[in-house]
Amino acid sequence: MSKIYFREASLTNCNKINYLVRSSKATWKYSAYFLSEFMSLYAISEEQIHEDIVVVLMVDSTIAGVLSLKEISRTKAELFHFFTGRKFQRLGYGKLMWDKCISIAQENGYEEIELISDPNATDFYLKQGCHHLYSSPSPLDPDRELPVLSFNMS
Repeated sequence: MSKIYFREASLTNCNKINYLVRSSKATWKYSAYFLSEFMSLYAISEEQIHEDIVVVLMVDSTIAGVLSLKEISRTKAELFHFFTGRKFQRLGYGKLMWDKCISIAQENGYEEIELISDPNATDFYLKQGCHHLYSSPSPLDPDRELPVLSFNMS
């Protein structure tokens, strides 16, 4: 039986976390160029670990997922990272991470979570109760639209 738990991300795990983010994103068959550009914008930094809420999902001693929440206002946070490792996808860990995300948001007094979704992951978020707000041009490709979603705690 695996030991499954959450813990705060640490600086010593930045490289492992960013490897997980990149390999998770690669699940959708993006090009190496796209993945490099993506990581230049979305790699988890030391600053984020210090300033935002960054939590990793551990399965035994392996980092299986990462999520980060960034405060937008006293009542709203942005879900900035939400990634599961490739070998942990489609096994229920995403739902477990989502539930933890909601719990963390509530503990911090947030009433709403907003996120920009990869189009390939939008169905997951809609199944969790998110609502589509609008679409926004991708910072990596202005011809590509990204769904902006919201989850209300109430």
